[in-house]
Amino acid sequence: MGFHAIWLKIVLPFRDRTVFQLYDPPKEGITETVNKLKDMGITLKVITGDKKLVAMSLGKQIGLANPEVLTGPELYKMSDEALIQKLGNIDLFAEIEPNQKERVILGLKKAGNVVGYLGDGINDASALHAADVGISVNSAVVPYLIT
Repeated sequence: MGFHAIWLKIVLPFRDRTVFQLYDPPKEGITETVNKLKDMGITLKVITGDKKLVAMSLGKQIGLANPEVLTGPELYKMSDEALIQKLGNIDLFAEIEPNQKERVILGLKKAGNVVGYLGDGINDASALHAADVGISVNSAVVPYLIT
C-alpha cells in the first residue's frame, strides 16, 4: 500500500510565501481497499516511520475515522505484556523504527491474531519475516549488491 505521506513547506521569514511544497498523497483507491478490508472483517493497522501528525492525517484520508495512535517513543517504554494489552485499540503506529515494526507484529501474533504485513523497503525485512503472511510490494526498494 505504500503508506508514505510527505508534506514539506518552507516559508521565508517575514513573508507569507511558499518557496517549496511537496506532497505525496495516498495511493489511488486506498479508501475503497480499506473499506473492503473492514467488510471482510480484517482489521487494518498502519505502521509507519512518519511523524504522528502526518500519520494521523494520512489515517483520516484513508478512512480511519478517529485513529488511536501509538508512537515509537511510547512503544519503547512499554513492556511486551503492556503492548499486547494495548494493541487491540491502536490503529496507527507512528515514528516507528524498523525493529519496532517486528515487535508490533510479534505482539499481534502473541495476542492470537493471524498477521499479514505489507512492506516496501529494506527496513520492513524483519517485520515481513515475523508476519504469518509477508508481502513485499512491486515498488519495493531493492538494494544493489556489490560483489
